[in-house]
Amino acid sequence: MRKIRAGIVKKLEGAKLTNSELSIFLYLCQYQTDIGTVSGVYYKDICAALDLSYQTFYSGLYKLRDCGLITLWKADHIDWDIQIVGNDCSNIEEVKKEGYLSVADGLFASKKFQKLKVNEKIMAMRLLIYCRSGQRTYKEAKENFRKKMTQLLGCKLRALKEYLTALKALFYIGIKDGMYLITIRREIEPLKIQSWSMDNKYMQLVTAKKSKKMSRQRRIQLSWQSSIVMILKPCRKQVHYLRIYLGT
Repeated sequence: MRKIRAGIVKKLEGAKLTNSELSIFLYLCQYQTDIGTVSGVYYKDICAALDLSYQTFYSGLYKLRDCGLITLWKADHIDWDIQIVGNDCSNIEEVKKEGYLSVADGLFASKKFQKLKVNEKIMAMRLLIYCRSGQRTYKEAKENFRKKMTQLLGCKLRALKEYLTALKALFYIGIKDGMYLITIRREIEPLKIQSWSMDNKYMQLVTAKKSKKMSRQRRIQLSWQSSIVMILKPCRKQVHYLRIYLGT
C-alpha cells in the first residue's frame, strides 16, 4: 500500500519541511501497510538510499514527528516502527472520496521531480491528486487557483508563478479563457516500486555477481550472502540479525 491521502498532503503544505525531510517521508510511504504503519525501519538503509548523513536522518525523523506527520517507537535496539498519522487507507472507498496519490507513480522516480525545491515538490503532489483522480486535465478559474495555492503553500503570488514555471517539466500548464488547464505529461507514467528493502539488496548482490572483474572469492561470498537473504526474506524482524552477522 503506497497511497498518501489528500489530508496528508495538506499537512505537508503547512509543515515547512526541508527537501531531505520530505524525501524521508516519501521513502517511508513506500513501505507502509494499508493502515499506515512501517515496521523495522533501519537508519542505515534510509541514509544509503537517500544519500543522507545519520544526523540529517535523525533530525528529519524527529521533525516529521514534531509536525504530527508520524509517531515512532523503538521496535528493538536497532530498528524503528513508525505510524504515518491519518493515513489509514484500509477503507478504499473513503480514500477515493477524499482523494489520494500513490508514491508508486512515475512522477516520484523522475529525475525532474528530484531536482525540484521542496515547495515545488509538494505542489506537484497536489496537482498529481487533481490530475489522477478524475479527468486527465484539471481545470480551475485562474484567480481561484492562485488564491487557493498561495494559501495552501503560504507563499506570495510571485513565488507561486516560479513554482508553476518549474513544474512545467512535469505538467502541461496553460491558461485559456481565464482558466488554468493542467495535465500531467504523458511520459510520467505509474511505476512499480520494490515493496521490501531486502529485494533491492538481493538485486544488488545478483548484479554484482555478474561482474566479470570480480574475484572468485568475492563471487563465493556474494553467493552465500544472497542465499541467506532469500532464506530470511520473509522474516522482517530478523533482518537486523542478518546485518550483524554479515557485518553491514
